[in-house]
Formats: sequence, structure tokens, C-alpha cells
Amino acid sequence: MSNMPWVYCSALSECAEIELPPEELRHLVGSHRRRTGDFVVLFDGLGEIAYGTLQELTKRPLKGRVKIVSNRSCPKPLRKTHLASALPKGERQGLMLELVTQLGVTDFTPLACARSIARPGRRSYERWQRILVDACKQCRRPWLPELHSESTIMELLNRNFSRENTVILADQEGRSSRSLNFDDLGPDYVLIVGPEGGFTVEERKDLISRCVLPVSLSEHNLRVETAATALVSLVIS
Repeated sequence: MSNMPWVYCSALSECAEIELPPEELRHLVGSHRRRTGDFVVLFDGLGEIAYGTLQELTKRPLKGRVKIVSNRSCPKPLRKTHLASALPKGERQGLMLELVTQLGVTDFTPLACARSIARPGRRSYERWQRILVDACKQCRRPWLPELHSESTIMELLNRNFSRENTVILADQEGRSSRSLNFDDLGPDYVLIVGPEGGFTVEERKDLISRCVLPVSLSEHNLRVETAATALVSLVIS
């Protein structure tokens, strides 16, 4: 079961057979070298999983169906881990999202800061969604992280987060991560990572005044994707 390829299918239903989209079929017959009769796992990113076999697979035109053998539902992650981060440049955005998805982030918000060097483009969310899907397929994760619209720091902090949320800021001047006692913190996390140029004095004051917990991840100035991955690893481990 563990070596079965995972296939994203946003419209899983109670049907006995499902026709696969061409982009998923290309991946199956290409890099996975799957053929008619092989087993696959379908997931919809919302916790539903179906096991089945490839049927009626043709290459020209590329078509194929999956005959469903069994289904199961996976519960939502017990812990909500919401990453709000400034964006790194270019392909580093995809690397960051891929790594934090594999680690288990449940939500992602791009953070607009005074010193941000990148902002979401017209097709950013579409591209990010594909990255999240591929990361979930790779790590066998049934729940896709939820993408949220870009927010400023104050917009983020003014959201109605649960009282059980612990808001942690990646901050070189913060307390050492080794000193944290996670038994004293809430079960859900909002993790904030700023741009490589750092927050302005005003932004940092706003964050600290809202009882955000500043945590130092390293004595060095980290790249955004490194800080985000380190912070997510810290709370999920």
C-alpha cells in the first residue's frame, strides 16, 4: 500500500468509477510507469481517500478511469498550524510551501510587510495550489493546507483566532527556542515570519504589544524559507 502512487481528484464521490484528469494521468503513466490494472490511491485534499485500480488506460488520446475498491475518511489534523510569512523571491516561494506542507502546516497566509521583497502575483495562488497538491501526494497527506489571501500584520492579528492559539514570532531578539515549554502553550499555533530585511520598529512593536511570543531560531539572519521551515519544525515536533 505504501508504494501506491497518490492521485489528486477534487471530486471524489460514491461512484464506482472515476475518470482521471489528464494532468494526473500524465504523471501516472510517465514517472510512475503505471499500467492498466495497477493500484492507485485517490485523495480530494479534504480527508477523503479512495483505493482503486486503473481501467481503460489509453495513451492517444490520454484517457483512463479508476475502479474504486474501497473508501475511507481521515479526520482533520488535531492541531492547527497556521503559517503567516513574508514571501521570498521567485522559486523559493514554492520551496517554502513544499517543505512546510510536508511538515504538516494546515494554513498559509502571505504576509505584506513594509520591507517585503515579493508580493502575490495574478497567478500565484493557482501555482501555489499545484505545489501543495504535489507535496501532499509526495508525503501521503490527505488534507491540503488552506491558502488565505494576503494580509498585513494588523489584519492578521485582528482575525478572530481561537483563544487556544499561541502566536509565535520568528525574532532574533526573542527567547531561545530551546527554552520553550510546549506543555505551557496552546495546542494551535499561528507562526509569523517576516522578510529578510526584518520588520520595521513599528511593526515589531505592534507584534510584541499583542502578546506575540518572540522566539529566536538562530544567531544568524535566516532566509525566509529557512526560518519558516525551522519554526514549523519546532512546533510540530
